[in-house]
Parts: sequence; structure tokens; C-alpha cells
Amino acid sequence: MNTLVNDFMAVTGTNRSMATKYLKDNNNHLQDAINDYLNRKQDPKLIKVFEKYCESDMSTIEVNGTMNYLEDLGIEPEDIRSLILSYFLDSSSMGVFQREKFLNNWNKEKINNITDMKTFIDKLHDQYKDLERFQEIYEFVFGFLLEQPNQKLINYEIIIDYWKLMFEFLELPDKVNARISQWYEFIESQGKHLNRDTYVMWYEFVKEVIMEDAEGLGGYDEMSSWPSMVDEYVEYLAIDQ
Repeated sequence: MNTLVNDFMAVTGTNRSMATKYLKDNNNHLQDAINDYLNRKQDPKLIKVFEKYCESDMSTIEVNGTMNYLEDLGIEPEDIRSLILSYFLDSSSMGVFQREKFLNNWNKEKINNITDMKTFIDKLHDQYKDLERFQEIYEFVFGFLLEQPNQKLINYEIIIDYWKLMFEFLELPDKVNARISQWYEFIESQGKHLNRDTYVMWYEFVKEVIMEDAEGLGGYDEMSSWPSMVDEYVEYLAIDQ
């Protein structure tokens, strides 16, 4: 029982007394208790939006429901807005939205309808053009792509597809894009799957080195703690440092 109470408190942010009450009212079924709490707390219009896209499980929007949700928002699955939406709703995996996160996050913005959701995501789309702000989305993506709890590596082809989506969105200078394209070629030539450290530090390399001097990479220091694949990439380019 203590575990259920603690889990309820962690999700809802309520105290022990409130958690115990809702669990008792719902026969100690955790998800039912959470849904009950959220339903009483949330805007009925917002709940109706969420449940429109659910199938058999009223606690989760699954892939088919997500596709319908995106269609109603006017967002193509390959549009960067779908990734921004996933980040905003703290999606645990591709095509899945959890009830409590969906309701809580939209409720914080006082939004309860599709029209306002679309306007809000369009606004975020413009805000995330900023390199520093966009890093939030970038770092989110690696965990978003993981399929197993203990997974450490992601297929390089999948990551390249997402890199292309994200870096095209940022509309970087041509010389910078040329270096990024060479990175894709290098990764493909290696045929190795990628870990989080390489993924995260590549974005830092783009900001700190490539964007400062795309032609000569003058800011690169082989003694710095770049991941080995980044060092190998510079060797691959055969630039005289």
C-alpha cells in the first residue's frame, strides 16, 4: 500500500492523506485513482480532447490515436512540430502520450481545444529556432528514441534521419550544413550505433567549432574531451590543424 501511495504522490504532487483517499475510493487501483484525481482537477473540455484519441486504454494515447491527433492539429508526422509537441507533452516514446502529462501540461497553459493547441505549438516552433533553446529538444530526442529500458545505443541510420530533421529546421549557414553532411557520410562509413555522449557532444561541436569556423575548424583542440568519434571525424576530413 505504501508503494501505491508513494507512486500516486509522485505523479500527482498531492500529500499522503489525499493519495490514500483516492486509492481507497478506487479499490487501490493506481491508474484508476490517478485518472479519478485528474478528472476532478482538470478541465472537462481538455479531458474530452484527450479521450477522443484514446482507444481501449483511457490512460494513454497510442500510435493510431496520435496520428489522428496530429492530423487534427494540421501537423505531418515528419514535421518538426510533431517532435516539439512530443517534448512539450513529455512523451516517453514515439507516438505515445500519457494521460497525466497531457492533461497537466495543457492545463498549465490553460488550453483545452485543438485550435489553441495548434497556435501554441506554432509559437513554440518559432521560439525553438534559438540554438540554446533548441538544445532542450535535441537532448530529449535520444531518450525519446530508446525502445528498451536498458538500451544504450541507437541505430545510426535512425539518428541520421532525426539529425537531418533537426538541423534543417535550424536553417544553418551553407558551410555549416556542408560539414554536417560530411558528418553523416562519416557516420555511415563507420556503420556504428551511437551512444548518448556522442549524440549530445556532437551538438556542442557544431555550436562551438563548426559554427565558429566551418572551413578550417580552428576551434578544434584534439586535447579537449570530445568523444572519439568526433576526433575521428576531424581526421576523416583531413584538415590541417
